[in-house]
Amino acid sequence: MPIRIAEVILQRVDPSEELKLSERPLPPDTAPEIFDYFRDHISNSLRSQNLGTARFLNLDDPVADACRGLLAAEGKRVSSALAKSLGILAKRLQPLLPKRRDPRCDLAVCIYEVEADDGVSERRLALLKLDPSEGYRVEVKKDEKGLTFYTMVYETEMLPTPKNELQKCAFVRSLQPRPGDFDLSVLDKESRKSDVVASYWIRDFLGAEPVLDARRSTKNLLEALVGIENQLLVLDVDLWRNKLAPAVRTALAGETIHLTRRWIDDLGLPIESATQVIAGLKSKEVFDRAFPLDRPILEKATQTISFKGDHELRVEVLEVHLEDVVQPPKRVVIAGESYYEIVLRTKKWERTS
Repeated sequence: MPIRIAEVILQRVDPSEELKLSERPLPPDTAPEIFDYFRDHISNSLRSQNLGTARFLNLDDPVADACRGLLAAEGKRVSSALAKSLGILAKRLQPLLPKRRDPRCDLAVCIYEVEADDGVSERRLALLKLDPSEGYRVEVKKDEKGLTFYTMVYETEMLPTPKNELQKCAFVRSLQPRPGDFDLSVLDKESRKSDVVASYWIRDFLGAEPVLDARRSTKNLLEALVGIENQLLVLDVDLWRNKLAPAVRTALAGETIHLTRRWIDDLGLPIESATQVIAGLKSKEVFDRAFPLDRPILEKATQTISFKGDHELRVEVLEVHLEDVVQPPKRVVIAGESYYEIVLRTKKWERTS
């Protein structure tokens, strides 16, 4: 979707210094490439595989209320609302920054517009946490004899380019009326590594909690099914192919999916296998929960199937040709060791490196 930046206000947030709040957004005559910088960051972040969804715990919380007010503001009220909201956001974020070697950051608050499929523009709000990066830049100097030379100067305050994915940001939808599924999209690349880090950005700063939308639920389901297939291969190589795989293909063909205990019982799996299937679905929060399938995510993820084996063995094949190329694995015992016996059928076999 095309994105147009309407307003940007930028604020340095440093726990070791008193906040000196920015009092106005960037002037309209700011260099266009500056607005392009924020537009590109927003566009790239919205395409991130790490993007999740969330809902505000309380719309009367200062942060949620500030976001709601910014999206509702119009005309001359936007600039004053931005400055006021920036103060609320910066004061909330400052004491929450992790204690690390360089805890400073720059917080960008952007009002932007996206054009929907029906051609109608919708205002949204982006909160971008810009962490300073380090690196060298080339600088020209003269020596004591007046001779020109180039040298490298070490910089610690450079902002990340749009080629570098942001660690944390949030994109708030219009809250009047409030959406029925989620209020905001959240990017938090560290949240999977530590619940403490996740709570600092999503819960403590934004005052929100993660929710699963169709996109994330579909991705979770696919990850769960891959894990289940690998587990069942250990128990019985035919279980997945003959019982579960056909039922899964049927379930994935619909607009929505709801994998319940009854659905699993109807498969007639052994108790141990059924228990593993349920555990695998529960681990990704997709068991006994109805949700719409994200068809683009589903089609992209299932287009190519990949396998790996011992000694860096890799096999990748288009899903539509899987059964033609890879024959169902068998368990064989050779010299007391258990192996998978894989048969590949291909008219061409060439070394590529």
